[in-house]
Amino acid sequence: MKNVNQAKYFSINPNVLDSLNEQATQLELSLHRSLEDDPFTAEWKRISFQLCFKTNNNYIDPLLETMSVPFELTLGVDIVYAPVIFRVFPEDLKIEINEGKYTKKKIANINAIDRDKNDAGIVQYHIIGSSLLEINESTGDVYLNGELDAESEHEIKFYCYARDLAQSPFTKQTEMIEFTILIKDIDEFKPILQPASSFILVKENEPVGGLVDNLLIDCYDKDLTANVQLDLSSIRYVYAHDVNTFVEDTRPASMRQQLKDLFRLVYFIDDESHMSSNQTKQANLKSNHLIDYEMLFRPNETLIRVDLVCSETNNEKEAKILIKIEDVNDNEPRFVNTTESVLKIDEASRFESILRVNALDMDLSAKFGNDSLVYSVVGCEPDPFRFYMDKNTGDLYSELIVDADSDELMSKRRELYNSLPSRYYESTIDLECKFKVADSYGKKKIHLIIAQLYFTIILI
Repeated sequence: MKNVNQAKYFSINPNVLDSLNEQATQLELSLHRSLEDDPFTAEWKRISFQLCFKTNNNYIDPLLETMSVPFELTLGVDIVYAPVIFRVFPEDLKIEINEGKYTKKKIANINAIDRDKNDAGIVQYHIIGSSLLEINESTGDVYLNGELDAESEHEIKFYCYARDLAQSPFTKQTEMIEFTILIKDIDEFKPILQPASSFILVKENEPVGGLVDNLLIDCYDKDLTANVQLDLSSIRYVYAHDVNTFVEDTRPASMRQQLKDLFRLVYFIDDESHMSSNQTKQANLKSNHLIDYEMLFRPNETLIRVDLVCSETNNEKEAKILIKIEDVNDNEPRFVNTTESVLKIDEASRFESILRVNALDMDLSAKFGNDSLVYSVVGCEPDPFRFYMDKNTGDLYSELIVDADSDELMSKRRELYNSLPSRYYESTIDLECKFKVADSYGKKKIHLIIAQLYFTIILI
């Protein structure tokens, strides 16, 4: 131990010394100076000293000099102070960081000090919170290890503190410092558009403003900061066998269905069954105009392609909705003949039709149009020639004027001739005939034709 003047640190109560006598006396030894704040005593573990006595009696003092009382003090470690945090980073305790995967990324730090000596003055740092975080126990540096996903968790809170290494139960620690990690969303996802493609059958003449096949279009992006837009980009004709090639309708505008604004998107607002936000847009496809099959461009060969786009800042997704328009039986067939004809029946006409009745159906599909027309004779007045009609062509024939090569037909022809009044053998008569044309689904038209019939019959 270093040789020091203990009188600097200890003293005896002088009042007690003055009362010394032959009886036993208690001495009061006092420490009157802090050992902790003195750099000279900072390393002391024990203090040994001699307690000597001295009086003002010249006769006694020499004897007392030979008398001394040895003392030894073992200095214990007093735990007086708790650790104190004096610096944190970041100062506002908020850490903004992009979502993603990180390895040993330093994101925060705390520093603390403890004025106690030895182990009680050594601080150690600790962290409470996410398993993605770790702290250097010696430096107070906080590190991030793992993956952050803003879509599943937008912030993480954790707590740091320091404590000394004094033995329990004397350990002391700082207050808890709360940090917050704010996870910033990045543009990592592309927008999604559903359905990505669809094929829809729509009947012509559907009500204007009606839903197209109840189609629900859903445009969304998983990124929290996404601002998606759902738009109808184009409406064009495409080939039924090649939906990626556009077809141009070059007919005059008056003869064609205008596709440009034939359909529109009707967006949803937030309700219990649908969502609408920066991340999500939902819409239905509705018709703006009455769709006329007969005004479409080659409807049996082409489709209408509606192109949709779901977009956000850096990406977009397209969808193709293919629409096949179905013809409905909305047009009656009509005759195109004149109402008066001159018919001549003679020997030379027996292999030909006397008259061809022509009709037209504006429905274009084979199901309802011209190919579906059926012709028939309602009746003629008078009708001595027993007219009949080819139901598919509209050609008018007489059972009287037939090929004579067949014995059966020849016999029938004689029978018809014999039944005619004599005035019909060579004459001109007026006939009033009614013909009917109908499509295969029952829309019909009655046609009245007033015919002047001239004939010469040669009996064979």
